Amino acid sequence: MYKTGHYGAALLVYAPVGFVLLSVDPALAILGGVGSHLLADVLTPAGVPLLWPLSGRRYSANVATASNPLANYGLLTLGVAACAAVGRLAGAV
Repeated sequence: MYKTGHYGAALLVYAPVGFVLLSVDPALAILGGVGSHLLADVLTPAGVPLLWPLSGRRYSANVATASNPLANYGLLTLGVAACAAVGRLAGAV
């Protein structure tokens, strides 16, 4: 079941947090998943069309490309720390 690369790390680290949020309130799990993906996409040069279909303008912080290993490991570390903080606050860890 373990996959290497992006999906393997995401499933091993973030899936348990999703299950905790889902058990507390399904809306939290959905909000966390959608919000984290939008935030990650805003960091790339491609950006996100936040006001689509009203506007085709893409919003981007242009921090790093999706293929930048330093940015990916940094965001993974930040995500693990955020997951640990959420777990502590929820009393799950």
